[in-house]
Amino acid sequence: MNLSENKYSSILANAEAARSRSHRRYIIVSWLRLVLFVAALLSIYMALTRNQASFWFILTGISVILLVSMVYLSAATAAKRDYFARLKSLAAKELDALNFNFLSFPDGADLIDSSHPYSSDIDLFGQGSVYQYLNRTVTPMGRQRLVDWLETPCLDAGEIQARQESCREVSAEPDWRLNFTASGYDAMIDSSRDNLFRWSVMPDLFMRHSLWLKFIKAWQAAAIILVIAVISGLAGYQLLILLTVVNLAITGAYIRKIGYISRLFDNSFKQLDVFKNLIRKINDSPFSSAWISERINALGIGENSAAVQIGNLHRLLGRFDSRNNILVGFVRDALFLTDISLVIKMEMWRKNNRENISLWLDALGDADAMNSLATYAYNNPGYCYPHAVQDAFCLDCNGLGHPLIHPGERVCNPFSINNLQILVVLTGANMAGKSTFLRTVGINHVLAHMGAPVCATSYRFSPVSLITSIRTNDSLIKHESYFYAELKKLKHIVETLEKGEAVFILLDEVLKGTNSNDKLNGSRILVSKLLSLRTSGIIATHDVALGEMENEFPGKIVNRCFEAQIVDDQLVFDYKLQDGTARNMTALFLMKQMKIV
Repeated sequence: MNLSENKYSSILANAEAARSRSHRRYIIVSWLRLVLFVAALLSIYMALTRNQASFWFILTGISVILLVSMVYLSAATAAKRDYFARLKSLAAKELDALNFNFLSFPDGADLIDSSHPYSSDIDLFGQGSVYQYLNRTVTPMGRQRLVDWLETPCLDAGEIQARQESCREVSAEPDWRLNFTASGYDAMIDSSRDNLFRWSVMPDLFMRHSLWLKFIKAWQAAAIILVIAVISGLAGYQLLILLTVVNLAITGAYIRKIGYISRLFDNSFKQLDVFKNLIRKINDSPFSSAWISERINALGIGENSAAVQIGNLHRLLGRFDSRNNILVGFVRDALFLTDISLVIKMEMWRKNNRENISLWLDALGDADAMNSLATYAYNNPGYCYPHAVQDAFCLDCNGLGHPLIHPGERVCNPFSINNLQILVVLTGANMAGKSTFLRTVGINHVLAHMGAPVCATSYRFSPVSLITSIRTNDSLIKHESYFYAELKKLKHIVETLEKGEAVFILLDEVLKGTNSNDKLNGSRILVSKLLSLRTSGIIATHDVALGEMENEFPGKIVNRCFEAQIVDDQLVFDYKLQDGTARNMTALFLMKQMKIV
């Protein structure tokens, strides 16, 4: 076992032991609840049928108090048991992920976008994707931040280096990382953030909150006195009925808007408790690097911290949620105007924290996304952190490999381009590894710009945008042919470059939707056009004739290839990147071997 396997195995074993202890406590507490429930019933019976009724009523009260305490203790014990069960499950999944069995994590299939400049070409989303390999987020904000980092490369070398520093620091704390993930795992509610923002910009139902709150408190105190007076026979029940009618009339004036607020938070208020717990873990973390410290500072400290304030809102919403019990909701509004009181307190909370909500949730999302990068870094200790430079363009890699291929099968290669306006023409036979290499370069490009380690022994690069054309599909719905879809991609690349943007490109079999002569001539013209613009990259092709452009554009066209060998009547690929153009093509050999011809 390596260090990561040992750590995850230890966490798994400890979590299972803790889960078992919590479950035993839960069973004991459950039996105590039953005993106390029976004791309370028995005490009530004895008080009604025996002498010394006061003694039995006192015993009943003690039994009920203890029963309520056991209910709360039971819920807390069950929550702890479930937490350790999640922690155990996460450790088991990470052990699987170390062996590249990561399909149990969310795959982001809903994020596949064929119109994106590169995501569908290099398998960023979907089953077996980069996203599925990386993603450990537990909040909607963290998920969106991770998606943003994948889809929009950071072009600021300073920001990249700051993320790398924090990624190193967070990855060194596997216990904290898994505890953080377990605190929010399986609790994501995608609407929670949107609902909170929607509510944060709603107009107030009540003006002058302090005055309203003083009135409500005085009204509630008067209601309590009246109830006691009626029970004591000091006042007629008609006054209580009048109070009920007045209170219901006041509540009825606002019932629709109060109901909307209730429905808005009905499915997401529990998520606020998850946010609060995650924020507390961030606040209590040992991290000190600049990038993560900025997020910790944004979450605040003391009574005005995000954890405390979100906890306060969660408690208000928890009390508000009990209105869904029709009997409880009717009684408390009829006597005490409880819903209006809670709405006023929520609006006071909103007034004090409106400007901070976005800041808090963004900081939580950043930390959540960083947790994913740190887990990926910890699971791949042999990967290197790339060196980002902001000056002249460069891409210089050693031991570059595809991070989603198992190390036992992965073949790594050196690769470098040290100037813009240099294109590598990559030739090779079918199945020789051209497309896989394009995706290798593309995926590591994205990882490097995220601030994550890359699958290489060394990696030096200049931040630059990426556009690819590797996987092209026709569309019956859009009435687009395969060839037209490819032309649209190429047009987007040229238009982007003509705006003066620097772009790194990865193209596979340019103009493959037309005949060979047309394809070669068109490819030559396209390459000439690209060389006149601010771009660099790789063009993979079967047309070795395209490599002849190296003589036409010396120093701007560089030929690389993947060769195939026939050994003992078997086709052998070594997937090693070589200089020059490919000499051996394999289509006819494969057709004969498969007895097609």
